[in-house]
Amino acid sequence: MPQQALRRGTSTSRPSALSRALLVLQTALTLVLLVETGLILRTFSALRHTDPGFDVDHLVAFTLVPEIAGPNAHTGSTLPPGLSQDLLQRVQQLPGVRSASVAGAALMERIGFKTSAALTGQTIVQSAFLNTSLNKVSGKFFETMGMPILNGRAFTDTDANTESPAPAIINEAFALTFFPSQNPIGKTFGNGAPGETAKADNRVVGIVGDSKYRSLREPLLPIFYSPMKLRTYEGTEFLYVRTQGSPETIIAAVRNTLAQLDPRLPFSEIVTMQQQVSESLWQERLLAVLAAVFSAVSILMAATGLYGLLAYDAARRTREFGIRIAVGAQRGSVASLLLQDLLRIVLPGAAAGVLLCLMLSRLVVSTLYSVRPTDPVSFATALLLVTAIAAAASFLPVWRTLRINPAAILRDE
Repeated sequence: MPQQALRRGTSTSRPSALSRALLVLQTALTLVLLVETGLILRTFSALRHTDPGFDVDHLVAFTLVPEIAGPNAHTGSTLPPGLSQDLLQRVQQLPGVRSASVAGAALMERIGFKTSAALTGQTIVQSAFLNTSLNKVSGKFFETMGMPILNGRAFTDTDANTESPAPAIINEAFALTFFPSQNPIGKTFGNGAPGETAKADNRVVGIVGDSKYRSLREPLLPIFYSPMKLRTYEGTEFLYVRTQGSPETIIAAVRNTLAQLDPRLPFSEIVTMQQQVSESLWQERLLAVLAAVFSAVSILMAATGLYGLLAYDAARRTREFGIRIAVGAQRGSVASLLLQDLLRIVLPGAAAGVLLCLMLSRLVVSTLYSVRPTDPVSFATALLLVTAIAAAASFLPVWRTLRINPAAILRDE
């Protein structure tokens, strides 16, 4: 009788509990990888669209390292007197150059200068240690970089020769930190070591818009700028040139200009600011690629594991399914038996994966930018992908189950 055969058919062997537990774990780990990959990709996207606070288009940076040339035979200096000033003046006269300036520290290279600042007369406390960034720049730096002067003025050619208090231009973050609810123009501040009393070393002459200094990840910190003495400065310098057209077209002319002034001294690095900003994200880019690769491998393994279990289950239960259909069961209800097995793996795995992600949220928060570790978009996308993996893995086993011929099964009986 079909009923007797059905009772015997329901005793077919099933995948072991261990194999199911391993698939639950694999599903959970796959979800974790997908969520973390989503968070990393969204972080990378947020950083790529972060405004650095200056105009990166039509801007190229040249690095000048005096030590490359060696000591000057006549003066003992590493640079001929006035080389930086002469170079800047000649570069500004080149066709296609809109503006040029020199800075003592590069932007977007994960390095820079810091100091401890306080208002005049205040004691620099330990908590204020290295609370401010600084940079030395020449006259047209803010014009060249595309940083807007919000109040006061930019540096003039005579500012570099002004004795204490020296002219200083501060950013908005500096103004909010040290001069809240007041106009900083004309106010003085000093910098030094903790425990010292700040002297009136710097006088604010202008306020510039906030900008990134070391990297796009860096928060908008207090920064002040001092005028650079080009005729006596002998440290590494960074020449920034803003062009009317493509910045690459001016590189050869600037390189030739330096060669005419000092053939011994080449530029150690030349890079457009678009390239510099993009290269500053190399760690995030590498992390995103690695996460995507590991996620792809995990997806493939999860899909293969789920398919293998369902295919094995369907093959072992072919006789049972055929007899169920023969005694009147709908093919859809028979196929749903396989899907129930699938859900017993995917649902616990997904739940465990979500819990793991929440437990790991504190560990990954430092790698994120403008994205919460509980970002709903990343979680929703990961869950949809897990659902798609399960659907893809179940397609062939379910399709084969729907095509079972019950007559052939009964003939075998």
